[in-house]
Amino acid sequence: MQATGLATNIQKSHVAAIRCGNIDLEDTLEEVSAVWSYFPIKYIGLPLVLGRMRKVDIQRVFDKIVRRIASWRGKNMGPTGRTTLVKSVLTAQPIYLLTVLKITKEALEQIDKQWRRFFWVGTGTVTGGKCKINWTRTCMPTAQGDLGVLNIEKFARAPCLRWLWHEWKDPRKPWPELQTLCDETNKLPFAAVTKITIGDGNTARFWESAWLQGQRPKDLMPLVYAISKKRHKTLQQGLQNDAWIHDLDLLPNPSITVNLISQLVALWSETRRIQLDQNEPDQITWQLTNYGEYSASSAYKA
Repeated sequence: MQATGLATNIQKSHVAAIRCGNIDLEDTLEEVSAVWSYFPIKYIGLPLVLGRMRKVDIQRVFDKIVRRIASWRGKNMGPTGRTTLVKSVLTAQPIYLLTVLKITKEALEQIDKQWRRFFWVGTGTVTGGKCKINWTRTCMPTAQGDLGVLNIEKFARAPCLRWLWHEWKDPRKPWPELQTLCDETNKLPFAAVTKITIGDGNTARFWESAWLQGQRPKDLMPLVYAISKKRHKTLQQGLQNDAWIHDLDLLPNPSITVNLISQLVALWSETRRIQLDQNEPDQITWQLTNYGEYSASSAYKA
């Protein structure tokens, strides 16, 4: 603060407690004149909640879309005008939210419903007779002869893949050690569209990264993965002294089967072939662009 000349304005600051049940906050913050707040709160335009994001927490996004649509008087517009507004304005409104937060499928469907309603009728209620073609086809690219409106679910997935990409490219940032908004529905396509070149094994994850024949060990050997007690080790940590084997809950375990033993032997054989190079970092390549780097447009098309 001293270097930049900036100073915190306590009068405009808010204090919201998290897991402070055993702390006397009134005594602790007696000298702080900030405003007391309670979750959910808004920070830099984003809703912050304790727990899972609910529809009501992002209601302002729905309201913003509805207000914008109401101001356009869509019933007086032609199809071309409404198409342009949906593709250029309405789809831009939730970008900031989708880039940072994990939005429920129900909320995405609600946003999509508002897009679809304005697209077909401007105002009023959408009925089957007013929809000229299937909405899925409407969201297909213009290169395929359709209208090119964004598919909201694929649109929401693209920025999630960006977080996974930056976990590789910017590992020194503080947030990669925290849980990101990406789940298995994002990690699986990410593994499919990236190529990993093993170096020192300090970035690639033993179970989660697609270093084994272009696939993740957890997908090729799911029975072995299921009995692993430590699933977040790097490749280097897993290979060192065969630590991945010591992490398995083998005995006593009634779930040991012939298939499990077969997968275990196959994975052991593959790890024998891995030669780490301590002088080279692990590398990742985005296979959907010519230059090997992530782009939102290519992630959307994946």
